[in-house]
Amino acid sequence: MASFRRESLSIVNKQSWSGDNMLPHQERVVQEKKELDEKIKKLDLFMNTDTYKALDREERDRLVSQQYHMVGYSRALMGRIAAFN
Repeated sequence: MASFRRESLSIVNKQSWSGDNMLPHQERVVQEKKELDEKIKKLDLFMNTDTYKALDREERDRLVSQQYHMVGYSRALMGRIAAFN
């Protein structure tokens, strides 16, 4: 998942998305993706801590599932952003 996050973050950050050429809903999608990718990054960092490792197996599994679905959601947003061109 780390490679996806780097790829995903770089696609949005490298684009010269300007509010001048985007419709309001497109701006919201770009902002939503940026915020989601930041949450994925923070979750990934947490999952590499001793606190995470100390959680019971079921809670760790729930967090892995949450991360998986967040990444899928981010990919869906990335596809929408790519279609804005």
